Amino acid sequence: MNTVFEVTYEFSKDAELIILIGGDGSFLKTVNDFNFTQTPIIGINTGYLVFL
Repeated sequence: MNTVFEVTYEFSKDAELIILIGGDGSFLKTVNDFNFTQTPIIGINTGYLVFL
């Protein structure tokens, strides 16, 4: 499963919840991209190191 979906702010501005499936890097990038919104983010870690 090596599929990438590019989520832009325009796509997610009306979202009530962001569910992220990925590794630590994906989680950090998503939190950084949406840090000024009030949208909750739930992360499901599928990476190898799992620091977060």
